[in-house]
Amino acid sequence: MAERGVEIEPNAIQQSDFSATGGYAAASQLFDSMKPTAIFACNYMMGIGALRAAAERHISVPADCSIIGFDDVELSRYTYPALSTVGQSVRALGEMAAQTLIDRITGGQNERQHAPPRLVLRESTSVVPETHLTVRLPRD
Repeated sequence: MAERGVEIEPNAIQQSDFSATGGYAAASQLFDSMKPTAIFACNYMMGIGALRAAAERHISVPADCSIIGFDDVELSRYTYPALSTVGQSVRALGEMAAQTLIDRITGGQNERQHAPPRLVLRESTSVVPETHLTVRLPRD
């Protein structure tokens, strides 16, 4: 966000453990202190906790607040609403880890590799109406 010149409100980042309980607690803090239009949870379990915190407060997901997780675990498809997520190929990650290990064992050059993420849009996210927020990011 800083690289793009987007300011972050002081209480907009909440830290917690990577559990549904942690996601619930962090999202509760956000909902009780501000009105976020979106929450990015660090994994799907935290996303599920955030969905629960929103439901208890009668916050409509995604109309009032979009929630997205990370991992693209199959369970994400079966929450209500179905949790949007950022996923990476487990196979590609495994292949890169194996190649890194082989390179280290054999003394070969190990170029840093990245598994390209993919955005999996489901029911928990929507576009923020321009009347609420417009962020224009410079193009690279």
